[in-house]
Amino acid sequence: MDRYVVIGNPVAHSLSPAIHARFARAMGDSLDYATLAAPLDDFAAVARRFFDEGGRGANVTLPFKTNALRFAHEASDAACLAGAANFLACVKSRQRPVADVEVGFYSTLPCLLAIQAIREGRTVSWTRRTIGTA
Repeated sequence: MDRYVVIGNPVAHSLSPAIHARFARAMGDSLDYATLAAPLDDFAAVARRFFDEGGRGANVTLPFKTNALRFAHEASDAACLAGAANFLACVKSRQRPVADVEVGFYSTLPCLLAIQAIREGRTVSWTRRTIGTA
């Protein structure tokens, strides 16, 4: 099972694990998504250990977005322009931060819907489809 985390400080309050697990189930997938607290002065060591132990990806929240950009081996133009990163993906041992507005919009919208569903005790379902294709 693929392992993902959200790294932050504080991070225990994050709804990301519940949201991503629900979304994965709705898509017929499974994943392990947890919170990972990092000391304020040691983001890189925590992130490196997570990836060294087989972690596939990490969302990064405050106060570590600029640390994530420095940690990455490679960065998108948008991440460099923003001076921060919010996602690290481990692909062939390379971490790449993504800070693209369009990707952020399409990934955030289902999360916001899932948050609302969790708050109301309701179920959210999605269908697989590719946006923008005929």
